[in-house]
Order: sequence, then structure tokens, then C-alpha cells
Amino acid sequence: MHALPLIHPRRWRRPTPSVYLWPPTTPPNGNLAQGRPATASSAVQSYAAGNAVDGNASTYWESSGNSFPQTLTVDLGEAKRIGKVTLKLPPSSDWATRTENLAVLGSTDNSAWSTLLGSSGVTFNPASGNTATLTLDAADVRYVRLNITANTGWAAGQISEFEVYAADGGPTTPPTTTPPPPTTPPAGTNLARGKSATDTSHTQGYLAGNVTDGDAGSYWESNNSSFPQSLTVDLGATQTVGRLVLKLPASWGTRTQTLSVLGSTDNAAWSTVKASAAYTFTEGSNTVTVTLPASGVRHLRLTFAGNTGWPAGQLSELEAYTS
Repeated sequence: MHALPLIHPRRWRRPTPSVYLWPPTTPPNGNLAQGRPATASSAVQSYAAGNAVDGNASTYWESSGNSFPQTLTVDLGEAKRIGKVTLKLPPSSDWATRTENLAVLGSTDNSAWSTLLGSSGVTFNPASGNTATLTLDAADVRYVRLNITANTGWAAGQISEFEVYAADGGPTTPPTTTPPPPTTPPAGTNLARGKSATDTSHTQGYLAGNVTDGDAGSYWESNNSSFPQSLTVDLGATQTVGRLVLKLPASWGTRTQTLSVLGSTDNAAWSTVKASAAYTFTEGSNTVTVTLPASGVRHLRLTFAGNTGWPAGQLSELEAYTS
């Protein structure tokens, strides 16, 4: 925990991690980011990325300390024409004035990024409700990212609400064009690599995003002694999935986890792709392959019901392949 200075930038309260269900429509307040999947380059304790899109300015995301740059990314679900971002920190009774240096980036595919607003100092002042509004050049994007390089109030990136709004109050969806034909990923492509991941819970900094970062040494871990727990990956588009490769860090001791695999095309209606079964991760490789009946899904969910090695769901990599 951080040591308390005389004027501390936050009160000692830890928000309870929440499970977010993402509606397909824009919230009544026009904030396109509210309730959408959010990911971050890092997070400390339970101050997870999802706190920045929950509609509650008292909960917040905070990155790991003393390490910049840090990013916070929201997936709007589909390309939207945006023109404004409103950023908030907790109420003035809790937090003192600070300036964060940040840029706003946009992407249609979570891979190629363009700068919507160059890096500059954004001041959060209690006198103005610790709120800052940034006007952007109108752009059609699905993913919106904050790239934070400094913070005068704390040695980390901090945001309590990341709100995104349509350009000039106009339509939120770009004009309809004929989309290019879908492409089939090359054989052997891990469809889950770099994709957005969420969970029902996590402990400390062991976040869902660790299972799609390509690093088997980082991992997700749920809250202890509370099953079932779920881990969900959004593949970005409906894909044919016929095989999963699940990993834990190679040096971990052998353990058996009981889990099922579910699939969805809309993150609302779910079907069981593979019934619950016990899978043994053996020390040295700690890799399990799960063969699935080939099916078209966009969202993949693992639901954990038990673990002989630790009283929590644990996974370092979730890889998805067509066959």
C-alpha cells in the first residue's frame, strides 16, 4: 500500500470489482464508453480499468507506480464517429489538483492507431469538479486509447471516468459502406492474441488482460475461495474456433482445474461449447489443449469451478485457433 502523505491523493477505500454487462445501445447520457470493455497496460491492486467506464466517479483506475507511459483503452463495440472525450478523477473532497500529460489515440482494429489529440498537460482541478473535456478532430473509431506519460499528483496514470461522445452531437455510427469480404486468418494464428479480456473478479494486479498478452509468465487470478469464476475474451469479430490452448507459468506445480467453455456471438446469448471437465496442468509445460466442435463465436468464456493447486481460477494464456 502507498504511504500516506499529509495531503493524500486518494482515500483508503478499495472499490469492489464489478462484472460489467455491455449493452448494445448508447446509454441515455450519450457516453459511448459507459459499460464497455476497458483494458489497461497495468493496474494496481483492485483499481482496474473497468472502474473508468462504470459511471461512478468515485471508483477509479490506477496504473502501476513509477512507470510511464501507461495506457487505458475502451472498446466501443463498433466504429463510432467521435469528437469529444471527458475525463474525470474522484470528487474534490478526496483528490487535490494534479496535471496528467496524455494523448488520445483511435483505432478501428485495435492494431493500427492514429493520434486524435497530441500529448498535452490536462489539469484536474477540484474547483471544476476534477473534470476535463477534450475536443478531438472527428474520427470514425472503435477503440479509444489514452496514452499517459506523467502525473504531477501521483507517480501513476489515474482516471475515474473515461467518457467518449459523438462528434457535434451527430450520429454515433459512421455512414454505412459496403464492407470488404471477411478474411480468413492464416493457419496457426492465435485469434485471441492482443484481444480484450474481462473477468468476474481478479486479485491485485493479476488482470484478465494478462491471458492475451502473449507472455506465459504473466497471469490472471480470480478472487480466492469463490467459485465459479469466469474469464471472457472478445475476438473482435465472429471467428471459427476449433481448438484452445491454455497455459500456466511453466515453473508452477502440477494442478487440475475444472472448467467449461462457452461461446457467444453477441455477449448476451451464450451456449456451451465444451461441457465442464477436469484439465491437468503438469509442471514443466503447464499447457493444456482443449479440442472444440468447430463453431462461429466472437466471445469465448471459460468458467472455472475448481482448482487443486490454489482456491482460485488461474490462467496465464488463453490461445484460440481455427483448428
